[in-house]
Amino acid sequence: MKVAIIGAHGQLGTDLVKVFGEDPSFEVIPLTHKDLDVTVPETLKVLKELKPDVI
Repeated sequence: MKVAIIGAHGQLGTDLVKVFGEDPSFEVIPLTHKDLDVTVPETLKVLKELKPDVI
């Protein structure tokens, strides 16, 4: 399962990347502010390209 984590460098995001990364059944996609800015609609195309199962 592909899991995209927005805010991967934040406190919660860092923990989520670590927890999901320990389970081989998850493909973790850590996204930072540089990768995706939710306030700019054009950057949301990143999610369409990655096609994660869970965000």
